[in-house]
Amino acid sequence: MDPLFKKSAGVVIDDLPLNALQREAVAHRKGPAIVVAGAGTGKTRILEYRTLSLVREGVHPSSILLITFTREAAQEMLTRAARHNTLCRFVEGGTFHAFALKMLREEASAKGYNQTFSVLDEEDAENLLKQCMDDFSHREEPDKKLWPPVNIILEIFHHYQIRGWSLEESIKKNYWRLLQDKSEDHIILPQVLKFLEELYVHFRARKRAQGLLQFDDLLEDFRDLLKNPDYQKAFGKRFRYIMVDEFQDTNPLEEEIVHLMGQAVGNILVVGDDAQSIYGFRGSSPRNLTNFEKAFSDRLPRRIVLKENYRSTQAILDLANAISDTIENVIPRRLKVPQEQGQNEKGEKPRFHVFSNPIEEAEWVSNSIWRNKWKENIPLNEIAVLFRSTSASKVLQVELNKRNIPYVLWGGKRFTELPHVKDFLAFFRVVHKPSDIVAWPRLFRIFFPISPSQVNRWNQYASQATDLGQIIFDHWPLLERESLSATTAKEKFKDLNGLREILIELYRLKNNPASMAEKVFQIYLPLMSSSSLEEKEENKEDLQILVEMATEAPTLEAFLDSFSLEPPRRGARRPRSGKENLQEPQEMLVLSTIHSAKGREWHTVYFMGLADGQLPHSRCQGPQELQEEHRLFYVGVTRAKRQLFLTMHERKNKSEQKMAKPSRFLIYREVWNNIAHL
Repeated sequence: MDPLFKKSAGVVIDDLPLNALQREAVAHRKGPAIVVAGAGTGKTRILEYRTLSLVREGVHPSSILLITFTREAAQEMLTRAARHNTLCRFVEGGTFHAFALKMLREEASAKGYNQTFSVLDEEDAENLLKQCMDDFSHREEPDKKLWPPVNIILEIFHHYQIRGWSLEESIKKNYWRLLQDKSEDHIILPQVLKFLEELYVHFRARKRAQGLLQFDDLLEDFRDLLKNPDYQKAFGKRFRYIMVDEFQDTNPLEEEIVHLMGQAVGNILVVGDDAQSIYGFRGSSPRNLTNFEKAFSDRLPRRIVLKENYRSTQAILDLANAISDTIENVIPRRLKVPQEQGQNEKGEKPRFHVFSNPIEEAEWVSNSIWRNKWKENIPLNEIAVLFRSTSASKVLQVELNKRNIPYVLWGGKRFTELPHVKDFLAFFRVVHKPSDIVAWPRLFRIFFPISPSQVNRWNQYASQATDLGQIIFDHWPLLERESLSATTAKEKFKDLNGLREILIELYRLKNNPASMAEKVFQIYLPLMSSSSLEEKEENKEDLQILVEMATEAPTLEAFLDSFSLEPPRRGARRPRSGKENLQEPQEMLVLSTIHSAKGREWHTVYFMGLADGQLPHSRCQGPQELQEEHRLFYVGVTRAKRQLFLTMHERKNKSEQKMAKPSRFLIYREVWNNIAHL
C-alpha cells in the first residue's frame, strides 16, 4: 500500500465538529446503514466528514464512492473535505449518470459497443427518433394520425425504462389525455401500443448500431452490468465504501443500482429524508428508505435519525414537526434546536394571513417584502416567496414590478413572458398605442398567417398612426388590397374584416378596461392554442387573472403600466441544480416553486397559495398524489430560518361565488395550533 494511506489505529473523529448522532453516522463502518437526515440537520456535514475520516484512517480515496444527484453537490462535498485533507480530491464522486458512463466506458466491450460510443442529448434523441418514425411512414395504416408527438414518445420510453412500467401503463398513466379526444379507448390503445412497441425495438437497434446511448440507456446498461456475477465481484474489490446522497429521490432504476452496488460492496450508507420525497413525477418514492432496509434485511441495516436542526427557530420547527406527524408513512422524527442554542431560538410562530382576492394577497406580500428590505435591513436575497405552482405568483410579479423590487423566478417562465398573456395584452396595446409594431404581428398571428414582408409593410402604416381610428378607417383598405385576407382564419373570423370589427368594438370601450378585458376574454379564449386540455385550463386561469387586474385598473394606461415597469434582466430561470451562483447584477428576491426551492434556505419565507385546490393542487386527488402534496407543504415550511408567513386568498376571480378554504394540510389541530392567525 502507498505509505500515504497507511492505516491508522481505529476510527478517529473526536476532533470533528459533530453532534452525537452525526458522530454515530460518520463512525459507522460495517454493513449497510440509513441516515434519516431531516431538514437542516447537517446531511452535507456527515458526507463531508465521513469522507475525511475514511481517508484519515488510510482508506485509499479511489476505493470510496460518493453518488449525488448533481455534479455540483459532489464537488462541493469533496472540496469541503479536501480543505482538511487534500487526498479527498481523489475520492470517486459524481451523479448516477456520470458514474455509469465511466463504468460503461471501461467495460464497453462487455456490453457490445465500442469505447467511442456517444451520449445523445434531448434534441439529438428527438431527431434520431424522427428518422426511425420515417422508416414506418411507408405503411398504409389508418392509425398514423394517432401517433403521439416525438417528445411524448420519448417520455413514454423514459418511464418504460426508469420505472419498469409496460408501455401500456406509461400511456395510460401519463399521456392518455393526448389521445382520448380522438377515439374510443378500446380502439386507440391497441393501435398506438403496437406502433410504440415496434418503434421502441427499432429505436434501440438504431442507437446500438450507431454507438449511441441516451441517459436512461446509461443507467439501464450499468444495471445489467452489475447483475453479472463476475463484474459484481470485481466491483466489490474495487470499492470498499459507498455513500449515496438524497436517496429518497432515486427512481426505481437508480434504486436497483444502489441495491446491486450495496450487495457487491457491503459497506454502503444512504442519506435521505422520506418527508422530503417530492419527485414522484420522476419515479421517486418515500418508500425508498424502507425498501433499502428490506433489500438488506439479512444484514440488518443500521438506522440513524438526525434530530438537531441548525437552520430554523424552534417555533418554525414546531410547525414542521406537527406537519410531519400528520404525513402518512414517514419515519418518525422530532426536529429541535440544538441545546446549546437554547431558548434564544424559540422565535415567533409562523403567521397565517387570509385575503379576499389575489390582488389583495399580492399587495400585502409585496409591501411586507418592501418593509423587511428597507426597514428591517433584511437583504433581498435572504427573502423568498414560495408556491406550489407559478400560477400563484403571477399577480405578485406585477405588484413587485410596480414597487421596482427586483426578483428572480425559479421553476418557470415569468407571467409576462407567457405567449397567451402577450397575445391577450396585444389587443390592449394596439388600442392604447396604434403605432405599437410589436403588438400588431401578434394579433395577425392569432387570426391568420402573415409573411415577414407583409408585416414590414403593415408596420410602415402603423408607425405613422396617431389614433386607432386612423388605422381602422384609412389604412385597413390598403391592407385588404394587398391581399392579406385570411384563407386559414380560425373559427368564425374568416377574414380581416373580423379583426377590424373586434378592434372597432374595443376602441369604443377604451375608457373602460374592465369591459375591454371581458370582451377580449370572450374573443381570445376559443382561439388560444395549447397542447393539452390540462394546459388550456391553466392558461384560462391566467386570462381570468388578467380580467381581474383590469377590473382594478382605473384607466387603460394604468393597466398596461402594470406590465411595463419591469426593467431588463428582472427575472430568470433557476439553474438546473440550484447550486450555482446566480450571475445577477444586484441582490434579488427569489420567487420559487417548492420543487425548485428544495435544499435551499432563507431568513424570511412567504408561502403563498395555501388554499385547498392550490395545495394540494386540484388535479392531485389520488392517495399517493395527496401524500406527495402533503410532503411539499413540509418542504416549503422548512425552508424558513427566522420568519415564516403563510398566505391564501378566498376568491380566484370575481365570477366565482364559492369561497376557497384553507388547505386541508393546515387544518389538522396540531398544525393549526402552531400557527398565529391574523
